[in-house]
Amino acid sequence: MTKNADVVTELLDELMLAQNRARDVYRHLDGLQWAGQQRLVEKFLRYVQPEKVDFIANEAARTIYQEKYLLSDVVRKLSKNDVLQLADAEIEYVHAIAAWIQINEILIDEEYYFHSDKRSPLIVDGGINFGLSLYYFKRLYPEARIIGFEPIPPLYEMALRNCRRNGWEGVELHPFALDGTPGEAAMTWSALDSMASSLLHRKRNVGKRYSYETYTAQVVTLSSYLEQEVDLLKLDIEGAEDAVLEESAEHLRNVKNIVLEYHHGFGLPNCRLGRIITLLEGNGFNLDVQRSWSGRLKEVHRPLAETKRDYSLLIVGSRC
Repeated sequence: MTKNADVVTELLDELMLAQNRARDVYRHLDGLQWAGQQRLVEKFLRYVQPEKVDFIANEAARTIYQEKYLLSDVVRKLSKNDVLQLADAEIEYVHAIAAWIQINEILIDEEYYFHSDKRSPLIVDGGINFGLSLYYFKRLYPEARIIGFEPIPPLYEMALRNCRRNGWEGVELHPFALDGTPGEAAMTWSALDSMASSLLHRKRNVGKRYSYETYTAQVVTLSSYLEQEVDLLKLDIEGAEDAVLEESAEHLRNVKNIVLEYHHGFGLPNCRLGRIITLLEGNGFNLDVQRSWSGRLKEVHRPLAETKRDYSLLIVGSRC
C-alpha cells in the first residue's frame, strides 16, 4: 500500500511540474502576443492626433487580447462625420469596416512601402478606393508623383475630395478601370462591401448578401502609363490583375517595384497565379508571396483545405 502511495505521489508531483511548465509557456506566449500587439498599436499612434494618443492607446489595450487588429470602433472614435481625423490629414471614407481594414494594411503593416532615392518617385496606383494609399505615399514621399485609377464614381469623387482637403499635389486621378482590353464595362459595387468592386461581378455571383449597384466604367489598359520609369506599380483591382499584367508585359521592365493583391476564387478562373508569377519573374522581378492581411488573421489549419476557399495573396517584387 505504501509503495502504491509513493508511486501516486510521484505521479502527482510530475503532473504538478508539467502543469507549472505549461503555465510558464502560456505566460511567455501571452507576453509575446502582448508585446507584438503593443508594437502594432505604437505604429498606429504615429498617425494619431497628439491629444488622442492616450485615448487610443488605452482603447487598444482594453481590447488587445480579444482581437488581432485595431477595432473598427477605434476608427469611428477617431472620426467626425465619417472623416478620419489623423495627425496630419483628414480623410473621408465610405464605411468604418473598410477604413479599418485599409488602416491595418496600409498604415500599420505598410504593405505599400518601397525605398527610393528620388525626391519625387513616380507611383502608378491601380485601385485607390477612397484614397488612403495616396495619404500613405504622400507621407512617405511628399513630392511623389502619383497616377491613380478608381472607376467607381462615389469612391473616385471621395478620393478627389480627400486630395483637395489635404492639398496633395502631383496626384493625377482617373475614373477608369484597368483591364486587358479597352472599352466600356459594367462595374458592381456596394457601400457595405466597398473594397470589392469588380469588373467580374465576383462577389455578386457567389451569393453575397449585400445589394449592389452597377456602373458603366471606361476601361483602359495599363501599358500606356508604363512608357516611362515607374518607381512603384501598385495593383489592387479585384481579379483583373492577370489580364492587366499580360497586356502590359512588354512595359514591365520600366517598373522598379511592384505590389499587387492576387484574388483567388469568388468565381474567378483557376491557374492565374502561376501565370502572374511566371510573367513577373520573366520580367526580372525578385518576388515574395504571402497571405494578404485578412488572410494572415486566420489560423492555417489543414492548409490543403484552403485551396478550395476564396483567398487573396500579397505579391511584392523588386527588380533583380
